[in-house]
Amino acid sequence: MSSLLNNGFASLSDLSGSDLQAGVKELIEFQDSFLGTGPHDPGSPWSLDPLHWWSRVWEYLYVWTNLRSLTSDGSNSNVATILDFGSGVTAFPFFVAKKLNKDVVCMDTDGSFAGSIARTAKALGIGGHVSFSQNTEGPLPMKDASVECVYSVSVFEHIPEANRLLGEFHRILKPGGILVLTMDVSLRPQDTGISAMEYHRIHESLLRFLDPVYARRPVDPTDVLMSQNSPLPIRNSAPFRTKIRMGSRLFFENRLPGRPKILPW
Repeated sequence: MSSLLNNGFASLSDLSGSDLQAGVKELIEFQDSFLGTGPHDPGSPWSLDPLHWWSRVWEYLYVWTNLRSLTSDGSNSNVATILDFGSGVTAFPFFVAKKLNKDVVCMDTDGSFAGSIARTAKALGIGGHVSFSQNTEGPLPMKDASVECVYSVSVFEHIPEANRLLGEFHRILKPGGILVLTMDVSLRPQDTGISAMEYHRIHESLLRFLDPVYARRPVDPTDVLMSQNSPLPIRNSAPFRTKIRMGSRLFFENRLPGRPKILPW
């Protein structure tokens, strides 16, 4: 079984696994096709090549491995089945839609992404299967129990009201639906990002509402993936020199059909 099918902190050991290396190669090849359909929102502060970012090289493979393992097979339905929350504009949702043969909704606060996502989906031959929906401060613009899976990559450390959002994820997930969640954890008070205390608070909230698919895997502290020991470390940008972040991932299954669930960390 893949070392990525678990809950817990990202490890350096994961990066040397043959399954991860093969997956990175597959994603990079697809990303090359994605970049060839550009331009993609040149004003965005985020890299269009996230697979060469210290944590993303692990995070996208973690999310992809678990999506592939736990989502059901079959053809597309008439409703979106997967939500990419905080999507930005990257190759990943297009990769997921094509490989899993499912509809993916990209959701972000910036409505300007809509044009780029529609144009790219058409260029990649998957028009209609990847769409955009803008997220505002209110409830998510999706029906109750309409989504098979929600995934979110390094977004929760930027969300001030995580509990409200977790409740919305529970509302839109179908019974038995899954949430795949990653976030960065700051080890020192002066660092930006989510603190260890907030990490544990979110984790407890999640456990009140959702069942973990896997037990949490312990990782030796010397093996934890951080911004400065990654094969793609953050070294050049002054704002990041004081940061040490732990790439962390969680995976929960929405098993209880009745009461609202929030994803604990």
